[in-house]
Amino acid sequence: MKLPERLARRKGRGFHSAFVTSFAVEFAAFEEVILPQLSAGGASNVLLIADARMATMALSDGSALPEMLGREYVLFSPPAADGIFHPKIIVQVGRDGGRCIVSSANVTGAGLGGNVEVAVEVECGIEPSAEREIVRSAWRYVNALVPSDGGAAREALNWARERARWLDEPGDDGELQLLGDGTAMALFVRPGGGGIGARFAAMIGGEAVERFVVVSPYWDGDLAAVAALERVLAPERTSLILDVDRHEFPASAAMPPHREIIDISEWRPSRFTHAKILIAVTAENDHVLSGSANCTVAALGEGTFTGTNAEACIYRRLPRGAATDALDLDRWLASESFPIGDLPPPVETTAIPLNEMHVGGAGSFETEGGRL
Repeated sequence: MKLPERLARRKGRGFHSAFVTSFAVEFAAFEEVILPQLSAGGASNVLLIADARMATMALSDGSALPEMLGREYVLFSPPAADGIFHPKIIVQVGRDGGRCIVSSANVTGAGLGGNVEVAVEVECGIEPSAEREIVRSAWRYVNALVPSDGGAAREALNWARERARWLDEPGDDGELQLLGDGTAMALFVRPGGGGIGARFAAMIGGEAVERFVVVSPYWDGDLAAVAALERVLAPERTSLILDVDRHEFPASAAMPPHREIIDISEWRPSRFTHAKILIAVTAENDHVLSGSANCTVAALGEGTFTGTNAEACIYRRLPRGAATDALDLDRWLASESFPIGDLPPPVETTAIPLNEMHVGGAGSFETEGGRL
């Protein structure tokens, strides 16, 4: 789906509020692509939450500076932590219902229109439903990011809650939600509830995993997150999906016999595959995890270690074959594996100067009661 176009669709009287989280941010992309669509959907109360260091870089690297910030939307950044602030969530809230989109896409030109990304959209009314609980879970996560003294950001969240009382109504707070079509869904976020990788494995339970499929643009140098999940899932076969022409895969990492590389460089040759997907295929089900988390220990955790990044992912339990078919992976999974010895050198990229951006952060301006 074309993510920005989905935002303009109204439900009932529309969505009066919208909350967007991202790691990287380009203000031109937000103001020219996302904001008009949110406004068309009814939103006049908009909050953008981005990693503090990446927001600083967007304001200092020569990119287009924001023109509507403070007038049409509010910007907030959680305090920098050990990891990075990495979730990509859009929550739209109205009197008649809500919508959330959990994806792998940053609020950048590449994320919104250039890369291959993955997104899950959930929409609900105010009546009790599994979909409503997922939307409310996303709302609670976003709401918890901003402290009570969060100024304009907290005011935006409180304003939305006062006009959408269904957000706080009693409901089913269970993690796994059973949908009307017999499938299941859950929202996994960090911080909160343990490591995302461990929670994904717990959903599979005792089902024997025939094939473990991983799509990720970034990896641990020793594939530690892959190995940790393999120890729990014990898959007969692990397929690592890779664009071998443009990759950052650690070619020196150990590759046991059950682990293979599947080359998808001819799928979308002009686009960078930024999607993050895990699929555990069992006799009856496809267990799917998608969203912001790369296949790294920082994102997914390892054992009792829950990870360091803030992340957000959707878990889906679908009939066997449904996920790989919907994602157009079947033809690639049926192809021959790519010899690890033939893997070209990884693409060299410039490291993001997170520490420099943290030191160089200029703080923020706030208006209150007519005072700056």
